[in-house]
Amino acid sequence: MAKNKPIYMESTEIEAERTAAEVSMVLVQAGATSVSIRYDTGKIIGMSWTMRIGQNELPFAMPARVKPVYELLKSRRSGSGWLDDATKARILAQAERVAWRQLLRWVQAQLAMIEVGMAQRAEVFMQYIQQADGTTLYEWFEQKQLALPAGKS
Repeated sequence: MAKNKPIYMESTEIEAERTAAEVSMVLVQAGATSVSIRYDTGKIIGMSWTMRIGQNELPFAMPARVKPVYELLKSRRSGSGWLDDATKARILAQAERVAWRQLLRWVQAQLAMIEVGMAQRAEVFMQYIQQADGTTLYEWFEQKQLALPAGKS
């Protein structure tokens, strides 16, 4: 992404907690039977939910990957390479708002595709299915991909 190109939802002022609550409501309306918000040191970092897929009640875990958003926003401000702690805190708060708002819009778009029959629940949320060890299916896949020997082209 170009350093100065606007980020989708960049100007949002809606707090991450409010957006997470909206994501939770949308998931419940789509059939989630339980939803919980995950925190780490007081910061909202993701969401877990259960949803019936076929005959199974499956657990899902969706992280909010704030760090890449933060790094991009910070890179725009740090022309001199140094930012004070207050500025970093403001940028981090904005990155949290943006990341969560993007997650909300993504979930809404996926559910719209499900509603019209373009996709199935399992298809759009598959990467977030939580394994017995707590990792998501995507994380499992990523670990397996990295462990595979390099193929020949």
